[in-house]
Amino acid sequence: MVYVISRPTRREAESRRQESLARGGLSPERYRGTARTVEEAHDLQRGLERQGETFDKLWQVSGDSADAKQADQDMLLRSGIDPETHEVLHG
Repeated sequence: MVYVISRPTRREAESRRQESLARGGLSPERYRGTARTVEEAHDLQRGLERQGETFDKLWQVSGDSADAKQADQDMLLRSGIDPETHEVLHG
C-alpha cells in the first residue's frame, strides 16, 4: 500500500502561523506562532533553524497546557495572590 505524505510549503506554514497569531490577538512582529506545549514550540523552532531561520521571535504556549497553567500559578504567587482562591495573601 502506498501512502502519500504531504507537508505544507514554507509559505503555507507561515500563513497558518500568521492566522493563529491574529486569532490570539498577538503581534506577528513579536511572536513566531502558537504551540500547545513548550516541547512542541522547541521542536518547531529547531526545525525552522535547520531550514536556516533564526530564533528572533517568541512562541506563545496555549493557555490550556500544563506549562501555561504552572506559569500562571507562579505569576499569581509572585503577585501575592493565592492561585486556588484568588485572594490576596497577607504577610
